Amino acid sequence: MVEQTLAKIKEIEAKAAELIKNAKQVAVRTVRETTEKQVKELETLEQELKAETEKLVETEKLKAQQEAKNIATEAQKQIASLKTATTPKIAQAKKEILKCL
Repeated sequence: MVEQTLAKIKEIEAKAAELIKNAKQVAVRTVRETTEKQVKELETLEQELKAETEKLVETEKLKAQQEAKNIATEAQKQIASLKTATTPKIAQAKKEILKCL
């Protein structure tokens, strides 16, 4: 009777050990799968962020180029305006100088 009880206890312990082993394997597999999933999600987010950053950089680059064109155009207008304003004065000054000679 004691031997039967000991045999049953050993059998129960063996089953418990097997259950624990299986539970550990499931836990390890779950952790591995979760980690892989998170890595894939992070890679996807990283790619999206990179694409968005490139898009923003390109947009800002285009804005800066347009602003540079606008500044150059405005500078040319100002130069033309100055030339227009000073040409009659230069001509008048030349006439005055020639009169003095």
